[in-house]
Parts: sequence; C-alpha cells; structure tokens
Amino acid sequence: MIVRVAKGMLLVLVTAVCGAAGCGPPEPTQFDESAMADIHSLAVLPMASSSEGTGAFASGVTLVHLMKADLPGLTVTEAPALWRLSRGATVMALTSAADAGRRIGVDAALTGTAVYVPPPNEDADATATVTVQIFSVGSGQLTYENTGTAKDRNIPNAFTKAIAQSLIAFEDHLRKTRKQ
Repeated sequence: MIVRVAKGMLLVLVTAVCGAAGCGPPEPTQFDESAMADIHSLAVLPMASSSEGTGAFASGVTLVHLMKADLPGLTVTEAPALWRLSRGATVMALTSAADAGRRIGVDAALTGTAVYVPPPNEDADATATVTVQIFSVGSGQLTYENTGTAKDRNIPNAFTKAIAQSLIAFEDHLRKTRKQ
C-alpha cells in the first residue's frame, strides 16, 4: 500500500512538473468543438505584432504549416494581398476578422499575435510566441485560441515550433473528428 501511494505521488509530481515545463500538448484557452464542425475553409489573415514584419512572417509560416498539415475536410487559403500585407500593430477586432473572412468567402478566419524576443547574446536562443485565434465567419465568435512559445537559435525554426504548438489541439481535433 505504501509503495502504491509513493508511486502515485511520484506520478502526480512527474505529471505536474511535465505540465509546468510544457511537455504535453497545450490546453487551448478557447476551444468550441461544436463550432469547429462548421469550419471547412479557413483564410489566414495577418497577425499583429509590435515589430515590423514579424506578424506577416508568422502569418506566412502559419499558412505553410496548415497547408503541409493536410487536415481532413479543411481548405486553407491565404488572405488577399490587401490584408496579407497589412502592417497594423493591433489584433483585428472580432467583427473585422469575421468580415474579412466573409469577404474572402471562407467559413473561418485565422489571425492572432506574434512576438519575437531576440537572444540576449549570440550563444542564446531567440524566443517566438504566437497566439492563434480562429473566428467563425457565420457567428463572428472566437472558436479557437491558443498560444505557443518556442526557443531556437534559428528564428524561423522558433516561429515554426511556436505555431505548431499553438495549432496542435486544432489539428488533433480535426484529425479525430473527420475522415480523410
């Protein structure tokens, strides 16, 4: 009995430490499973960022990531050049993301924020943090939101890892609920 309790306590401790360290898939801060069933087409809109070019870069990496993911029952498109090249430093308001998606002709619009923190010295990693937000075009409601953070000496790799982390629950849900 004491051995079981000790092993159980160790498992709880290991699980807590792993969760704090980000070992497992992140829990999205917003995830509306029923609304996800209505998303069959998605436009990637510009992401906001306080540093010039970071949002557009993160949007491009997100688009490529989703296209390569080949998610069942989901068509991914890029936003027209007018939105893609937007240099706004603020996140699109809920209605403007939904309006943009409506004008593009998709079921949902993806936007968010991208933050890049340069390495403190040349031997250290840069940090990329990406918050992905998916808005339903029909309802205008936030359907999915999640944040990923990654470190790497290679800046594009840091963004790629952060974006993959922020989209993992979305991708897993589509793969589990839709057939190829």
